[in-house]
Amino acid sequence: MFMSLDHFAIRNNTDKSSLHHDYCQYYEDAIEAYLKRHPVSSFSLLEIGVKEGGSLRMWSEYLDSIGLNHRIVGIDLDPLAVSAQNTDKNIFVEIGDQRDTAFLSRIVEEYGPFDMIVDDGSHVCKHQHKSFVALFSYLKRAGIYVVEDVCTSYWPEYNDQGRYSMIEFCKSLVDDINFHGITANGTLDRKEGLLIEHVIARRLDINTAIRSIHFFNSTILIHKR
Repeated sequence: MFMSLDHFAIRNNTDKSSLHHDYCQYYEDAIEAYLKRHPVSSFSLLEIGVKEGGSLRMWSEYLDSIGLNHRIVGIDLDPLAVSAQNTDKNIFVEIGDQRDTAFLSRIVEEYGPFDMIVDDGSHVCKHQHKSFVALFSYLKRAGIYVVEDVCTSYWPEYNDQGRYSMIEFCKSLVDDINFHGITANGTLDRKEGLLIEHVIARRLDINTAIRSIHFFNSTILIHKR
């Protein structure tokens, strides 16, 4: 019998379930669409933020249920998070900071590229920006990048008084991918206060690698071409 991603979220007590944030339907729909466009026999997923490992187990059990071999990698600052590792289930945990580009480079070199990347880490907007710029290029073709709990873009303690909003960053990507669809050589004028991370994103041609951006309640899904 088919079991939904939400079923495994509830069973593993992760706040992605319909009992809490209710993100699972968005993710399940995105994975199904991805597999139709880009059929694979195995699925590699990176999640920033481990805690007790419920989310890692959720992904593993769901992917098992739909017949996909998989490798699930979680990263976290807390050394205790390594207890969630289960190599028998192809669940791996690495301890490090999502802001540390050298650490992220080692992760993608060892485990990447990925079909899906989920940022459920600090929820600090500057950290979300930095991880996105560092990791988006390591998604496979048509892969999915998720930024969770973006409600923190409106909370001063997470967005440095509004100067580093992840919501605003992603809205600016909407401008980029549409503007550059008209002309690859033009220059899009912007207001003062642009994030340095956004400049880096444009230099890396992230804008031309994005197929679509989906804004849901407190979560954003960015699909690679």
